[in-house]
Amino acid sequence: PALVVQSIAGGGGWIGTVSGNATLGIQGSGSGTAGAVEVISNHDSVTTEGRNSAGLLVQSIGGGGGYTGLTLGDALTLGANQQGTTVGGSVEVSNRSSITTLGLNSVGLMVQSVGGGGGTSATGKGSTITLGSSGQGKANASAVQVSNSGVIQTEGEGSAALIAQSIAGGGGFISEANGTENYTLTFGATGNVGGEAGAVNVSSTARLLSTRSDEAPVVIAQSIAGGGGYALVNATDRASTRLGTNGSNSNSSAGEVTVTNRSDLVSLGDNAIALTVQSIGGGGGVMASAAGSLQLGGADLGAAAQGGSISVTNSGSIETLGQTASALIVQSIGGGGGSAGGSGGTSAQLGTTTASSPRGVSSGDVQVTSNGALITTRGLGSAGLVVQSIGGGGGRMGSSTSPTTLGGSNLQLANSGSVDVVNRSTITTLKGGSAALVAQSLGGGGGIVAISEGRSLQMGGSDLSFADAGTVSVTNTADLQSQGRTSPLITVQSIGGGGGFTTIANNPTFSTAIVL
Repeated sequence: PALVVQSIAGGGGWIGTVSGNATLGIQGSGSGTAGAVEVISNHDSVTTEGRNSAGLLVQSIGGGGGYTGLTLGDALTLGANQQGTTVGGSVEVSNRSSITTLGLNSVGLMVQSVGGGGGTSATGKGSTITLGSSGQGKANASAVQVSNSGVIQTEGEGSAALIAQSIAGGGGFISEANGTENYTLTFGATGNVGGEAGAVNVSSTARLLSTRSDEAPVVIAQSIAGGGGYALVNATDRASTRLGTNGSNSNSSAGEVTVTNRSDLVSLGDNAIALTVQSIGGGGGVMASAAGSLQLGGADLGAAAQGGSISVTNSGSIETLGQTASALIVQSIGGGGGSAGGSGGTSAQLGTTTASSPRGVSSGDVQVTSNGALITTRGLGSAGLVVQSIGGGGGRMGSSTSPTTLGGSNLQLANSGSVDVVNRSTITTLKGGSAALVAQSLGGGGGIVAISEGRSLQMGGSDLSFADAGTVSVTNTADLQSQGRTSPLITVQSIGGGGGFTTIANNPTFSTAIVL
């Protein structure tokens, strides 16, 4: 890497390629609080050419971890096995440098506050990946603030342009670099681990932020409590996969996220979302796809898991060329979940299962304004603008060949916040499974499955005590166009009791009735 700045409590640091297993996080008892970090970069330009060569990496991690290059062992873990309290400190970065990276797994600008251990890594082979801490105790993260005015461009696979994360409960960012493996994937804290994630504020005024290869998102802004982050890896068909916390009796509340973008955003590869903004309580984030069963939502939650409020203002044009490369995904989710490419196992569920706390698994208010001239996606499964507030777990899934349920089950309180969208951008999607504009407030879990091909479909939750949806307001003054199959132009929903929307591909024969 060109410049690495780290404050780590619990041991760690950074290293290049790892030929064996890798664990980023302490193993055992003990507590640790990482310090605050502030970085100002005024260099004219920062350029790296080799693999595992980030431009600017800034981290404050409580619970051990840091940064590794490509890992080639069987197991990769981002998260501590803790028995105490771990805290990631606040991080503030002001970047005025033009950043260019040319190699594999070489992020442009990475900024992280992580409690519970973790950081940043990449994988090229193996069998098991874990994002999230285990054991018991508190794992808190602090505020992250990024101000960027420099052009950021990456060339290599697995090389995001700009990432800002506050993650409580362990995790971080993993790229699939130069590999085609399927993994047993744990995405979220396990055991009695709770914590609060900090606020995330990202502002970019640069002319351009761009990525040219697969698994290379452009901008990511995440506040996640309950463990997780961003991992563009595929889960094996030999196991069930969940984006969400499992079995916690401790509160996990995400912070508010604010993004102000004036930069043009361009991605050329597959699995390369241009702008991802998430506030998730209960664990989760973004993954590629699952060959086995997949659940977007936590399970057996005995305490509150709440998503925070989100505000996004976009004034730049956005274009993506690859498959499963949406332009703009904005999600506040309580109860765990996020976004995944698809599921091909025995079942797919968007929603939390069993949350008994009277404080609930509720989500925050979301406000999005897009003033950029154009939002264009050219690949299959690449939506234009998706805005969601979901209480009760869920999110967005690209496709499902499994029996599918949109809605949570056995939830005490799962209310969703209000959604306010103002769009002045011309939105065009050119391929199938690519909705132009979606705005949802869903109480009781659920979300979007772009294409359903399974044997059965249920839309709506079950055994919900309180599941109220918020108001949804959409003001659109620009042209919307979609050219692919199963690509609705505009979908606006406020649903209490769980649900969402999906499209049925190729008129498959369902073995059971569709339940609404």
